[in-house]
Amino acid sequence: MASNRKKKETRKTAMVLAISLLMVLTGISANLSTGSPAEARTLLPEAVLKKPVPVVEESVSTYVPSSVAPDNGIAVNIIFPEKVRYKAGAPIAIVVSGNESTSLSMSMHAANCGIAEVRFAYPGCGIRQFHSDGIFDNFGESCSTALKDVILFMRGETNDYKGRSVKDLIPVKLDQSVLGLVAWETGANIALVTLAKHQEKIPFVSYLAFFEGAAGCMFAPDNLGTVKDMLLNRHYREGSAAAGQILVDYRKLMYVQNAHRHPGVAKKRGETELKGVLYFDENNNNTWDEASEYALNFASEVGLDKQIYAPPIVEALIRHKVFERTMGGAAARAAAAASRKADSQKADGQKPDAQKPNAQKPNAQKPDAQNSNGPKVEEPKTLTAKGSPLKRFFGKPDAKKSEPQATTDAEADKKPKKPLSQKEQDAAIAKMLTEKLFGVQDEEKKILSEKIKNRLATCKTFEEAQQVINNWKVDKTKWPTTIAKMPTSKAYFEARDGAIYIKDVVAAYPKMLFGLFGARVAHTQRQPDHPHIAYLYNKLFECKPKWLRLNPEPVYVSTICKMNINNFSSNKPNSSLDAANIVEHLAPLGLVPEYAYMDALVAELSDRAKSGNFKSPLATMLSDYTPIPDPRKVEPKPETKSAEGGQGGSTKEAGSEKSATEQPGTESKTGSKFIP
Repeated sequence: MASNRKKKETRKTAMVLAISLLMVLTGISANLSTGSPAEARTLLPEAVLKKPVPVVEESVSTYVPSSVAPDNGIAVNIIFPEKVRYKAGAPIAIVVSGNESTSLSMSMHAANCGIAEVRFAYPGCGIRQFHSDGIFDNFGESCSTALKDVILFMRGETNDYKGRSVKDLIPVKLDQSVLGLVAWETGANIALVTLAKHQEKIPFVSYLAFFEGAAGCMFAPDNLGTVKDMLLNRHYREGSAAAGQILVDYRKLMYVQNAHRHPGVAKKRGETELKGVLYFDENNNNTWDEASEYALNFASEVGLDKQIYAPPIVEALIRHKVFERTMGGAAARAAAAASRKADSQKADGQKPDAQKPNAQKPNAQKPDAQNSNGPKVEEPKTLTAKGSPLKRFFGKPDAKKSEPQATTDAEADKKPKKPLSQKEQDAAIAKMLTEKLFGVQDEEKKILSEKIKNRLATCKTFEEAQQVINNWKVDKTKWPTTIAKMPTSKAYFEARDGAIYIKDVVAAYPKMLFGLFGARVAHTQRQPDHPHIAYLYNKLFECKPKWLRLNPEPVYVSTICKMNINNFSSNKPNSSLDAANIVEHLAPLGLVPEYAYMDALVAELSDRAKSGNFKSPLATMLSDYTPIPDPRKVEPKPETKSAEGGQGGSTKEAGSEKSATEQPGTESKTGSKFIP
C-alpha cells in the first residue's frame, strides 16, 4: 500500500511539473509570436544587459556662427569625460542625427570611453531655450553647411559667437587630430553629402561611423517598410540591395487623389497637408485599403507644396503610366486593373482570363458623346467668350471670298469643296482645341489655352491655325499638380542622397576609416535581409577604402562591458559581405545596450586613426584606457557595503545627469552649462 501511494504521489508530482512546464513554454511562445521584431527588445530582461562602467558626464553649450543661422548661430552641446582617452586629450566624435527633433537630446555616452561627444541642432531646430536660428530645409544644403561649421569649430579653426575657441570652453584637453563623424540611421546621408561637398575645408576628418546607416533615396524617406509602418513593402525584391540596386516591382502601383498618407503630421510641422497617396493595389479594386495595402512615403521641400518621391519611383510612375491608368476615367481604370491581373496571373504561371467576345477593347471609343473614356465634343465657352475666336484672331471675314461665283460644270468638278464659313471655322477651331486639351489638369489647361490662343492670334489662314493646334505639344500624362516631376525629384535628392557621393568621399579622403554597426533586430528597418546594411556596406566595399568593417572589434565590446570575447561576432575588415547569411555578421541583442556597441566602434576607429595600427584580430584594445566610475551611478554589490562619501565629480546642474541604462535615441539629461 505504501509503495502504491508513493507511486501515485510521484505520478502527481511529475504531472504537475509537466503541466507547469507546458504552461511556461506556451506563455513564452505566445509572447514571442505576438510581438514584432521591434518589440523583441522589450522582451529582454533589463537585468541581463551588461552595461559599460558609468562615468561622470559633464557638458557645455554655446553657439557657433554660420551663414545659415544669421543671428545667434548653431546651437552646439559638448559632452566631455572626466578622464580623457589619450595623453594628448580626448578625441572628438560629432553625432550626425537623422532626426532633427532629437539631435540635441540623444546621447551614445562616448564619455565612457574618454571621448568628447558633440551634439548640435540643425537650422531652425532645437528647444525653445536653446535652438539654432535659420530655416530647416529637410537635411538639404543649409543642414550640410551647419554640419561643416560645427566640424570647423571643433577642429579649432573657428570660434563661437563670443570669439572663444572650443579649448577655452572645455576644462579638459582635446585631441583635435582625431575627429570623426557618427552618422545615426538616415544621418548617413547628410554626413556623406557634407564630406563630399566641403572636402576642401574639412579634409582632416579621421573616420565615419554609422549606426545602422540608411543611405540612399529609398531609405530617406523610407519606402521599404519600417517599425512605424503597419506593413512591409512586399514588392521589394529581397536581396537586391546587397547587389547595389534596390529593385521594386511597381506594376501594381496606383494613385488615389483624395486621401492622406499620414493625416495631421504635416500640420504639426507647420507644412501644407497634401492630398494623394501612391499605393500597391493588391486586390486590383482601385481602392486603397490602408490596413492591407502598402503606401509609399514622400519628402517635402520648404516653400514647395508638392510630394517629392525618389527618382526610381518617379521613373516607375512614367514607365507604368500610373496617373493615366488611375485618372483616365472608369474604362481606363478597369482596363488597368485587368492588365495588372493578367500580369499577376502570368507571373504566377497561370493563363490570363480569356476575353469575352462581346467585351469592348480598353481603347475602343463608344459613339456616345458621354463616354467617360473619350473626349466630349463640345465647344468650350471659356475659349469662345464673346464672339468666336476666329473673328478675334483673323478679324472680319473677307466678303469677296465668301460670295459664290458662277462656274461651268467642268470647273465645278475640278473646284475644291466650298470653303467653310466663318462660323464653321470657329466651331472647328473650338473643337480641335477642346480635344487637344482634354485630360489636362484644370490649372494647367487654363495656362495652355491662353498660350495657344495667343499663338493663334498671329495666324493669317484657317489652315495655319489648324497646323498650330496639331503641332502643339501637350503633356497628357495627367500628372497631379501636387506631385513633383522628375527634374524636381532629381534636384532634391542630389542635395540629400548620400549614396551617390560614396565614391567621391572615398576618393577625397584616402585615409578615412569607415565602420558600421548593425544589429540582428534592426532599430528602424524591418525587411529581413537588412537592405540598409547590405546596401551601404557593399557600396563602400566597391570603392576600396583604407579601412571598412561591419561591427567593432570584439575585444573592444568585451573590455568595455567586461564580458567574454566569444559572445560577439568577429567580421574580417575590408572583406566582402555574405548577404545571404547577413544575420551571422550582425551584432546579437540581449547582451549589452546598443550604445555600448557604438562606444566600442568609435573607440576602435579613434585608436586606429591615432596609432595607425590596422591589425585584426586584436587581443587587447590599442589604447590602455580605464574609465573612472561615477560613484553615484555605480550600483553597490549586495554583499558589500557602499562606500561612504565618494565624490567622483559632479555635473553642472544637480540631478540632471543621464543614466547609463538609457538606450540610444532617447532623451539625454546630461548636465549642461551654457557659457554666455
